[in-house]
Parts: sequence; structure tokens; C-alpha cells
Amino acid sequence: MSSHEDAGLYTLKVSNGDAKSASTAEIKVTVQGIPIPVGQTLYSVSARDNMMRALTADGSTGSTVPIMMDGLIVTGGMGVALDPVFGKRYALLRLSGPPGNEVGDRVLGTLDPSSGMIQHGWLVLSG
Repeated sequence: MSSHEDAGLYTLKVSNGDAKSASTAEIKVTVQGIPIPVGQTLYSVSARDNMMRALTADGSTGSTVPIMMDGLIVTGGMGVALDPVFGKRYALLRLSGPPGNEVGDRVLGTLDPSSGMIQHGWLVLSG
């Protein structure tokens, strides 16, 4: 099922090879997408890269933006959340930093979805 046109009521005929024992059943099929409120965008991140993805209502990727943090290399995402009161977006990211890696390998920070920049990063202890 790939579109809302596939939704509806279907009659299914089931047989075990004998026309005398065939039966029919009605099955209601509904197709659902991701419920995204009007005017909002749903974002996702992957553990395998530094890209933030804007998702469409059917769950496909609409656009991508690289996630960046000054002086550090983002190697993957572990989660994205929206503060419903203040509207800030947060991202939990996996990092590869400079030699010595003083910041650890995971950080939580506020995320600007238009630029992909992480601001106000907080250290998250790993292990």
C-alpha cells in the first residue's frame, strides 16, 4: 500500500485448493502517514551520518541539512526532540572531536534546523 487511494474495503476469497471450502471475508484497509501538525516539520537524524532530515507526511525525506558544531565533527545522531513550550529543537549527537577529545563522544544541544548548527551544547557522559 503506497497511497491513500489504496485505502478502502476489500473482499478477500480464501480457498485451500477446494472450491467447495472457499470462504470470503471483508477487510478494511487504512493507510496512515506520520501525523504532522499544519505548519510544523518533523525532523529525524541517523546514527550513521551527520544529516538532519525533514520528513514528509508519508515518511520520506523531503530535505537534508548537515549538522555542525564549532570545532567538533558530528558523526551521527541519536535523537531529536522539540520543546513544546518554547519551540526549541534539541539533538543528541555522537561526536568525533579534536585530539584529547575533552568533550566526550556524546553531546546534547539546541539545534537550528535551518542551518544545522548546534548551539549551547551540553556534555553527556558515555558509558
